[in-house]
Amino acid sequence: EVWGTVEQVNAAVGSVTYEADPGVAFDSTVFVRVTANDLGASGEGGPLEDEQALVLKLASVCIVREDGFSCSDGNPCTDGDVCAGGECVGEYACDDSDPCT
Repeated sequence: EVWGTVEQVNAAVGSVTYEADPGVAFDSTVFVRVTANDLGASGEGGPLEDEQALVLKLASVCIVREDGFSCSDGNPCTDGDVCAGGECVGEYACDDSDPCT
């Protein structure tokens, strides 16, 4: 929760960052719900509230991390996933003789 004047709330929200769990694939979509309540500080009728949903499209963590940083490429057939050149890559590890896996 964030409480304060409009200026304080704007400053706090302007510095919010989101970091997904390592197991979340980089092409995932995350939904964040934001609720604002003026606690009756403006207008008539008591506290006024509004709620909005934000849709975040996640990009690879490797865009902002150095090479060698542990990541997940979302592929169960790779092991040892690490950042390399701005992308998350792993070594192919499925050896079940099925060309489709």
